[in-house]
Amino acid sequence: MNTRLTILTIIAALSLTIGLGSCSLMSGAKYKKAIEHADKNFNEKQYTDAKIFYTQAQDIKPKDEYATQKIKDIDNIIKAQSIATQYKKTLAEADKLFEQESYSDAKTAYLKASKLNTKEKYPKEQINKIDAILAEIQAQKEFLNNPYHIVIGCFAVKANASKLNEKLISEGYKSRIIPMYSGKYNAVTINSFSGNSDAYNNLNSTKEKFQGGAWVYKK
Repeated sequence: MNTRLTILTIIAALSLTIGLGSCSLMSGAKYKKAIEHADKNFNEKQYTDAKIFYTQAQDIKPKDEYATQKIKDIDNIIKAQSIATQYKKTLAEADKLFEQESYSDAKTAYLKASKLNTKEKYPKEQINKIDAILAEIQAQKEFLNNPYHIVIGCFAVKANASKLNEKLISEGYKSRIIPMYSGKYNAVTINSFSGNSDAYNNLNSTKEKFQGGAWVYKK
């Protein structure tokens, strides 16, 4: 009786061992198949499908480092792709606003784009351009608020006026071009003032510096 019980116990143990071995083989086959599908999709840049198969492999072998690392890699790739798409969209919006001369809104969009991609120089360059434009707009407003101007040159050809204007600006002067006589002539100013007396007080020193060719013009 004891011998029979021992034999039955051995048979049961063998059956269990064989069953476990069979399950292990099946799990190994399923894991291998899942990894093969996952790697294929990953190499083809089908990251969503690849993640599904790597997750299946991870479910079969929870401690598997390969599947776990691949899932992390995919998450990083998808995140980077999302940021790149958002950067491209934001940059397009910024460029459109810049073309429309909506400089403040464009600057906000370029700042957002720059934060999305800190390595790109273009948004930063555009921000610098906008800052210069806004500074010029502010200077122009101040200029228009001052009715008295010291003029040092008047040209029929605007290109000549622009050349002198650029030269004066490069030398640090607050030079502007004022159209005169219905736009037939272009007066180049060296400075502007809110009052008549301030303008004439500066006229003599301007004449000395520019050899006499200067006068006060009230716009």
